[in-house]
Amino acid sequence: SESVVPEVKLQDNFAAQFKAIRKQLGLSQFELARRLGTSQTTISLIERGKCESKAALLIKPLLALR
Repeated sequence: SESVVPEVKLQDNFAAQFKAIRKQLGLSQFELARRLGTSQTTISLIERGKCESKAALLIKPLLALR
């Protein structure tokens, strides 16, 4: 019989990590967006795994805030 491995979406894991970093910094989505020069909507989309291309561009600046 074949073992079934639960599928983990990379973007879901990334989104969760992005959100966790923001929370560790004690920032709201709005404040993080202001600091990164983007919109709160973009941050929300990233944290929901809906905006991978923007997330890739913002991860380095986000990590620099740590």
